[in-house]
Amino acid sequence: MRFFAVNQGDSPVAVVFHDHREGVLYCRSRSASFLAAFDAVCARSGVDLVREGDQGRVLRAIHAGVEDYAWAENALDQLSTGFWSVAENGRVADVASGIDSIIRKYLT
Repeated sequence: MRFFAVNQGDSPVAVVFHDHREGVLYCRSRSASFLAAFDAVCARSGVDLVREGDQGRVLRAIHAGVEDYAWAENALDQLSTGFWSVAENGRVADVASGIDSIIRKYLT
């Protein structure tokens, strides 16, 4: 699974996870405006997201149409207009402990 850490200026505001095997995106953010913008970019591409957990601060794709990693990179590129930027990306094991460690690293 790939992850993309998103900053607003120098401050981390979101982490987007892309599981290419399942064709699923997950986005966890402390910024409601980033969640809304990410949701809008996904909707333009026909990918529906649902809010879940943690007071709705997690978005999960329910349309399995995001198979390759270029899709997530393209969606995030559309949001990287100076206000938000991808600060780091990498790979994480598709297990709860790996995902939790990335969330703790960037959003705590």
